[in-house]
Amino acid sequence: MTRQKQLIIDILKNSEGHMTADEIYMEAKKRLPKIAVGTVYRNLNILSADKIINRVAIGNGSDIFDKTPSQHPHMICENCGKVFDLPEEVIDYKKIESEGNKVISCNLTVKCLCKDCKKD
Repeated sequence: MTRQKQLIIDILKNSEGHMTADEIYMEAKKRLPKIAVGTVYRNLNILSADKIINRVAIGNGSDIFDKTPSQHPHMICENCGKVFDLPEEVIDYKKIESEGNKVISCNLTVKCLCKDCKKD
């Protein structure tokens, strides 16, 4: 694995949540000053295609990246834009598959007001 790919993985694994490609690039630049933005984007595409990380389309034009590679549902605050993982129990994968189906991916996004924004 290249140094750039490992750096991106480390940035995501040490993050508190989900990150955009630009946020990952800014953090990578601190650690590897000569890294190019194209290198970060290309490696994010490869890592998500290889299912090492998870790309989540959130609908505002900027995908986010998740250190958890498995498909799972998310919740997005309409006010502050924070993205949270929803428990996998939200979708009954076993029931879906017990009916003869095969779940390939999950792209459920719940829009909400998070607990911090709801206070306002």
